[in-house]
Amino acid sequence: MKNTKIVTEEEMAALFTNDEVSKTHFDQIRPKMKIRFVIICLLLATRALVVTYYPEYLLGITLNGHLLNANDVKSLIQFRMVIALFIVTIYIYSLYKNVYFRSINIFLLSVFSYLIFNDITTQLLSTWDELSYLALAMIASRVIVLVLILQNYLDVR
Repeated sequence: MKNTKIVTEEEMAALFTNDEVSKTHFDQIRPKMKIRFVIICLLLATRALVVTYYPEYLLGITLNGHLLNANDVKSLIQFRMVIALFIVTIYIYSLYKNVYFRSINIFLLSVFSYLIFNDITTQLLSTWDELSYLALAMIASRVIVLVLILQNYLDVR
């Protein structure tokens, strides 16, 4: 007797639930997700420009109450932009190829939740009396990005 182990597409879909979203559903929601992605990129680019020209609004550049020197701030900004570019590249690939899009959204939700929590603890709680509108706008931009990523996740869930 021949032993054939053929797995059907339905069984594979059940085994790899996070691999991809159903093709028909993903094609329906892809235009909304592209618009949200463009908004996210614009917000992050604006934030990067502000931080590049006004590094004093980069949260977390103080160490024990002293402002870091210009070279350290520049290298910190460059490092963060390289990481952001890498993550955006993975997100674009996942969005267009429909591969692990749910998992990447969950990863980004956790990253931005951490960043917002970090902003709140370092900026809002420690320097409440010196808080400026631009610093609040920087935190608000992260919150908006978090909400847009959450909407993308809820659409593909």
